[in-house]
Amino acid sequence: MSFSSIVVLPPIPTTPAAELGRQNVAVSQVPFMEARIFRSEFTYKFQVSTGWKFLRLYFYPTRYGSDFSSNSYFFSVSVDGLTLLKNFNADLM
Repeated sequence: MSFSSIVVLPPIPTTPAAELGRQNVAVSQVPFMEARIFRSEFTYKFQVSTGWKFLRLYFYPTRYGSDFSSNSYFFSVSVDGLTLLKNFNADLM
């Protein structure tokens, strides 16, 4: 089975975008070179049609500027009340 559709959520203009300075040569490819940084809880909502969906989350532990220490930030991901990730930190994997 192959999936070629990619949904990129639109940026939220009130949040800072942190850009990755350079890609680690040990990683084959980083799909996105910037990240949206939130200092409090936030929500993305988008409509999808009925049926099975695949959700792919990309995590790349790196330093996004001096204000963001990647090893001290944890986050959770929930969809319709189902917790997919809880207190996750890609830097600690």
